[in-house]
Amino acid sequence: MVSGEKRGNKILIRKIAKGLTGLPKSLKSVFLNLSMRRKLLITFVMISLVPTLLLGSFYYVFSYNSLIDQKIMESNNLLKNISNSTVETLFKATDYSLIQFSLNKTVQELMQADLTDLDDLEYQNETIALKKLFMDNTFRKHIDYIGVVGKNAFSMASSAAVEQSMQEMVGQAEFAEFEQGISNYWRGPIVNLNGSNYKVIARKVYSDSAKGVIGYTFMWINERGLHEIFDHYRHEITGVLLILNPDGTIFSSTNPRHKSGENIQKFYTDLNLNKPGMSQRVLSNGNKYILTSYMDDAEGLYSMNVMPLGVVIEGTSHIVQITITMMLALLLFCFMLATLLARYFTVPILKLSDSMSSVEIGKVRTNFIPRYDDEIGYLARCFNQMAEKLNQQAEIIEQTQQKQREAEMKAFESQIKPHFLYNTLSTVIWLVQENQLQKAIKITSALSKMFRISISRGKNIIPIEKEIQHAANYLDIQKVRYGNEFDYQLDVSEEVLEYYTVKMVLQPLVENSIYHGMRYRQNGRIVISCFEMDGYVVMQVKDNGERMTEETCRNINAKLQNLPIQKIEMGIGIKNVHDRIRYTYGEPSGLEYRRLDGWTIAEIRIPVRRNENV
Repeated sequence: MVSGEKRGNKILIRKIAKGLTGLPKSLKSVFLNLSMRRKLLITFVMISLVPTLLLGSFYYVFSYNSLIDQKIMESNNLLKNISNSTVETLFKATDYSLIQFSLNKTVQELMQADLTDLDDLEYQNETIALKKLFMDNTFRKHIDYIGVVGKNAFSMASSAAVEQSMQEMVGQAEFAEFEQGISNYWRGPIVNLNGSNYKVIARKVYSDSAKGVIGYTFMWINERGLHEIFDHYRHEITGVLLILNPDGTIFSSTNPRHKSGENIQKFYTDLNLNKPGMSQRVLSNGNKYILTSYMDDAEGLYSMNVMPLGVVIEGTSHIVQITITMMLALLLFCFMLATLLARYFTVPILKLSDSMSSVEIGKVRTNFIPRYDDEIGYLARCFNQMAEKLNQQAEIIEQTQQKQREAEMKAFESQIKPHFLYNTLSTVIWLVQENQLQKAIKITSALSKMFRISISRGKNIIPIEKEIQHAANYLDIQKVRYGNEFDYQLDVSEEVLEYYTVKMVLQPLVENSIYHGMRYRQNGRIVISCFEMDGYVVMQVKDNGERMTEETCRNINAKLQNLPIQKIEMGIGIKNVHDRIRYTYGEPSGLEYRRLDGWTIAEIRIPVRRNENV
């Protein structure tokens, strides 16, 4: 049973391996079947991907580190500014107050007096003066308590609790080092009094009579002074800002979690306090932080900025966007360059292919001249020889087709002339039979004028003015024939009279209006309009006949466009007019019928031509 399962697993593995092996072959087959231009394009783009990805990665890493370095530099500058502000605002101001206080006559006398020789009244007066002095100085900003300790064992502070704390500090080893040292100032410990945190500062008091140090003055700086400094730099602070003693004891922090008097290493165990001025990366509660610090050795002030790494690198989102944009731009540039290179290699083949493809439409170009004597050049020369022969044949065919079109034009005109002549002579015969000789003479005169215009010295293109006269003569003839049962009007813009048109295009339309509109109504009216619009000359023949409908107009238009339509009654003259215009001017010129407000409108649209050359 186990053996069978193993054989099944082996067969499955072979099938999977075979499928994976076949996949590259399939991709290879697809690649090989691509055009040469696409092969080159894909190859160049794939090659450019490697340097693009490397450059993008390098830029991202460089920008990422630069952003962190910039943030660290900003933090260092901030710490330096805050430290300087703290020293100027709190320490130096306090030092100046201590100097003034130590030079006070009452302080000097109490520290040098023999306390055993002072009577009670004198001692009481001196201490009252000192208390008043305490009261005057504790009104100063950030200073809540003041104390003095003399070498003569005199001790007094502005508060009993403070005095006890002062006595304890005097007995500490650190204070003993201060007593024996050369420094005049002592930056003491951080203490908590009455619920507030204080930084203790002391100064040696010297005698005016050169007896040396006669005692010490103390002042307690309230932590709230630092918060005012922090608030001033609030918009520049990232993360947590702390003020420490050199041993790491916290004096003040912008984070309530860091309580005054605690050691900073309680929160950041891997912090090295012996590296002030250097950035460190520390870990706390599973979170990563970047820590910067600044040490003012002269004042014993240690400032520190703890920034969450996540907050510091928030700005990397735009770096990612810039990196992606840069890589896309580089890829686009590489793609364009690859396209140019692929085109450079394949353009001779494409030009030759383009010349060959023109054979299908009867226009063989031989302007492709090979620059090199390679295989493509040889093939191009052979094709050029073949193309010259094909062009000669194409020219002969073109001349034959041109003559055929001219013959068709003459055939169209010959269709109109007999048709019109037949109708007119019938009218003359009818008038003679009715013994209306004057009208017959008028028609015959109009007919002669019409034929003079229609002949036009053998020209097919005539001025629009003559074409209007031709249509007016025809209407005069028909008015006589129909006994003035209709009237007509000419509405022609003067500026178009000198333009040119194909001759005898209005008369068939007028004839159609009379035949289909005027024969079946009284008070008929025909209006011939001619005007220029949007670079075209528009000629309209309108009648108020009622036989034509919108459907009939649509069918006529479809017939003119050679669209499949049911059989419709339409004279040969209308189709002839449309075809002659199309032969002469091409699309979109031509004839179109429509109904508008009770009028049937036959509209011709041809381009503006100011001479006989079409």
